[in-house]
Amino acid sequence: MRLHYKITLPIVVLLIAVITALSGMSFYFTRQLIENNMSQLAQSKLDEVHYIIFGKRAEVSVRTQTVNKEYLEKAKVLATVIEQNPEIITKNSALFDLAASLRVDEIHISDENGVIRWGTVANAYGTDYNTSESMKPFVEALTNENFELIQDPTERSSDNALFQYAGVARKDKPGIIQIGVSPWKLLKEISDADISSISKDSTFGASGIVIIVNKDSDEIISHKNFTVQGKKAAEFDWGKRIRESGAGEFKYFLDGIEYYMKYQASGENIICATVQVEEFTAGFDGLLRNTVIISAAALILCILIIYLILKFNIINEITKLLRIIKTIGEGDLTKSVNIKSSKEFSKLSEGINLMTGNLKEIIEKGFEMTHSLRESGERLTGSAGQSSKGATEIATTINELAEGANDQADGATKGAMTAKDVLEKAEAIFVSIEDTVNSTELTKVTVEEGVEIIKYQNEKMQESVASSKNLGNSINDLSKRADEIGDIINVITSIANQTNMLALNAAIEAARAGEVGKGFAVVADEVRKLAEGSTTAAQQISEIIVQIQSSVEHAKEQAGNSISMIEEQQTAVKHTQEAFNKINNVTQEAVGQVGKIAEATENIISGIHMIVEIVESQAAASEESAASTEEITASVQEQTAAIEEVAHIANGLIDAVDELSALINRFKI
Repeated sequence: MRLHYKITLPIVVLLIAVITALSGMSFYFTRQLIENNMSQLAQSKLDEVHYIIFGKRAEVSVRTQTVNKEYLEKAKVLATVIEQNPEIITKNSALFDLAASLRVDEIHISDENGVIRWGTVANAYGTDYNTSESMKPFVEALTNENFELIQDPTERSSDNALFQYAGVARKDKPGIIQIGVSPWKLLKEISDADISSISKDSTFGASGIVIIVNKDSDEIISHKNFTVQGKKAAEFDWGKRIRESGAGEFKYFLDGIEYYMKYQASGENIICATVQVEEFTAGFDGLLRNTVIISAAALILCILIIYLILKFNIINEITKLLRIIKTIGEGDLTKSVNIKSSKEFSKLSEGINLMTGNLKEIIEKGFEMTHSLRESGERLTGSAGQSSKGATEIATTINELAEGANDQADGATKGAMTAKDVLEKAEAIFVSIEDTVNSTELTKVTVEEGVEIIKYQNEKMQESVASSKNLGNSINDLSKRADEIGDIINVITSIANQTNMLALNAAIEAARAGEVGKGFAVVADEVRKLAEGSTTAAQQISEIIVQIQSSVEHAKEQAGNSISMIEEQQTAVKHTQEAFNKINNVTQEAVGQVGKIAEATENIISGIHMIVEIVESQAAASEESAASTEEITASVQEQTAAIEEVAHIANGLIDAVDELSALINRFKI
């Protein structure tokens, strides 16, 4: 790969990485900014709708109180008019005029019994406040002169029309004054404050809408699309997700379009603000595309600029240097480098010129040394030839002496090897005997331990037999005690039966005695009950005793079996102990015999050691003599070879000097 590519490629890769990272960060932070904008816009709309709902509720409450207070004031005015002119209630025309002036639809006036006697609705005459469920709350006015009540609008039972009634106590005499109005004014106030119409006016952005869902009924009570209003929120994917927590945000798809939704609780409702994500990200795609295009263009421009800078400021200068260095490499040392385009290239030029000068000096000195080396090599070759002849004659004589010494050494060595083989086999036998002794000792220890274990096991077997016999005796005692308890229970049962019979006889006698014997009859009956209870308890205890006796018999049988098995095991342990004692005796005898064999073998090995030492001494002396002769022969041979090598090196030195001279002559100084 060319140099400018090696320099350019890492820079290009670095630029691509930096631009990609910057583009990615820009994409991420822009995306986050868009998400935050959606969230803040949706939150502001949620807060706005929350305050609208709160304001409407407060407004409805205030207006409801105002209207209700107005109706009560009208009822009080009517009570005052009747107090001042009681005769007016008998005149229907006057009552109609009062209703018109007060702007009420109905007037009802009752007597002191709570029955309507006067009013503007003739069909209501005779209606009793005490018997009508809807009118009972007004009955308190008959006894409380300060009573006043305004009811919420309800359907009138006569025609199911929505009506509202207000009532106060009569001031002239006990009775009820009630007015009825069609609550159109209140309904208008409530209608004006109805939250179902909020979504129609609460939009944001191009596609953002507000949805209000009732928490309890899950009904969509406000939606810009009236066809959706009234449906269950759970029918939609977003409706299920808003139930997961009291507030939050998420994205969802509806009809293939991605939406963003933020929601929060507001009283008994959940307010949701939703908008199409594309509305906020439409420009984002274009921004991303433009960012990629600009980044690519900037990258290409940077690469081009870097390439041109490298080409004109570095590559061209390096090319000049390479041409001069190639000329110097071909042997022309008369060339020099003079590049001063930058401080670095100037220093590089000075270094190359210094290298060329030093190379000239080396070549000049090498030319002089080749002449001296050639003369020395020729003299060394002549001396080496004469020394080689003398060394060859000495080596022949010493070889004859070495052959005799070697024959003597071979015989001594073979004798020593035979003695060593015998010694090794004897030592191997001794090692095996020692292993046998050790194994026998271990066997003896193991057998002794086995004897002790058998003794301990025998003792425990005897203890188990004693325990089992004691257990059998205890079980026999328990069986006897159970039999005794059974006898006692039979006596108790007999006494209870006799007591029961006596109680029956006493009850019969008490019945014959009539009134005098009633107290005695009660006592007799209680005695009879106690006797029956005693009989029942005795029977239950008897059944339990039978079960205990059965369990005791089974335990006795098991205890007997255990004793038999333990006695059999004890017999087997005794046989085992006898066998271990026999093994122990035999093992002790074997240990003694093996010890004697080991002692005899050790004496044999001592004798063989002495024989080996004598033979080895003779072999060593023969080998030393042969070795000395061989060393002399080897030294002479090495000297001869060294002389021949010196002659060969001298010839090679002459050839090398000739080659070096040829190379030096190639340089132009």
